[in-house]
Amino acid sequence: MRALIAMLAIAGCGAETIVFGQLDEGAPAALIVLDGDPGAGILAFEPLPRRVTIDRLGDRAVDILTYDAPFGALGVEIHSGRLVTSAEGAPLPLANHWLHRAQGALTLAPVDLSQLDTVFQGVKLPGPRCPSLSRVSTIEIPDTLGIHAIVPADPTTAILGALTATAGTRLFRLEITAAAKIEDLAETSSAARSIAGFRIPNDEDQTWTGRADGQHLILERRASEGALIESRRIPLVLELGLRRMTGTEVGGQLVILFSTPNVWGRVDLDANTATILGRTTLENCTDGLGGVLTLEADGTGVVGFTNGDLVSFTLGTDAASTITTPLLPFDPRPCRASYARDPASGREVVMTDRSSSAVLYWRSRPTDAWRSANEPTLTARALTFVNGALIASAAGDVVASLAFDGRPDQPPSICDGEPFAAKVLDVVTMGDYVLVNGFAATDGTVRIIWYRVGG
Repeated sequence: MRALIAMLAIAGCGAETIVFGQLDEGAPAALIVLDGDPGAGILAFEPLPRRVTIDRLGDRAVDILTYDAPFGALGVEIHSGRLVTSAEGAPLPLANHWLHRAQGALTLAPVDLSQLDTVFQGVKLPGPRCPSLSRVSTIEIPDTLGIHAIVPADPTTAILGALTATAGTRLFRLEITAAAKIEDLAETSSAARSIAGFRIPNDEDQTWTGRADGQHLILERRASEGALIESRRIPLVLELGLRRMTGTEVGGQLVILFSTPNVWGRVDLDANTATILGRTTLENCTDGLGGVLTLEADGTGVVGFTNGDLVSFTLGTDAASTITTPLLPFDPRPCRASYARDPASGREVVMTDRSSSAVLYWRSRPTDAWRSANEPTLTARALTFVNGALIASAAGDVVASLAFDGRPDQPPSICDGEPFAAKVLDVVTMGDYVLVNGFAATDGTVRIIWYRVGG
């Protein structure tokens, strides 16, 4: 959108019209404040029309704030064409343009946006919807040292990949209901000591698990009830076990990626091959947990290793044509970093562990600068979004829910926290629920707990 220009024109009968020019298609949203008095009601427009007619405008002062996103994306509530405000809450969202006409003046002039909070310090918006966490059920996983993979298979079913004391890796089918039913799929591999998995969105027969035995990557595609549909044995020598897998259709072709604590790569199902696309050269400085791997339909994504190394990528046809760049200019490098992206809004969040505190980074769009805030009560072990709410691991063996307001410069508010009775290792979104996986409890039991996110 080009620079905003507006002029006043007499419309007659005591009304005047504000005419906006040099707008490509009009701002997606705009607010108009008269006489600098929010108490009189702030007019809201979505989108901003070419002309706005205001009765008895006369010599009154006028402030016009325009935004490049609709009010819903800004977390702003509108009723009967006016901004909904409250006695306490969040400040006005940062505008993209601000024009002001002083009382009696003939023209509108741009205003420095840094003055917005000062000029409108009395304008408060209702706080963000602060989601609670309600425990639905808990399930104990038998004969298990730990859960390495939670793969949503359908809205109420997940495939669990476990490491056992007696049979290497084992698969379970978990029903995400209050009854908390778990079924042993009797699928074990004594040679494989690591397992990961993923699901292709909107396809119930595209639930994949992968196991590594040091010489091969064994890929298995399953139906939502756990039945095996196909199996691939792909030659792949890995020094360390699988940490993450993901996949989606890119340009009409199924793309499958994998990562370990020190490398990441791509699987070619047609050729039955796997190619290493990149590796980290940094030494591990943590307990080897975590890892990040995401892939979008445009071939972009993020890969993160267990040493805090975190990069964004754009896939090419091979390693040489795949572009990678550091996601954040960490200095000093953290020992652990987790990442999540809200599929609805596009907001990205990174959490890193430092010596005495976690640091939260966020941005609303890839073109925005990253912002950061210290979060001493959170940890960088796990992040996910559930219906716009951020779910994070927290200190003291707790899982927490957080909410962003409409201000991209403001960190999220911590809304709720629920004890897990062990360190949280992973959080996985399934509809309105979040599945929480962690270390074994003090009694040696491995549990999966799921919570409803809302309220």
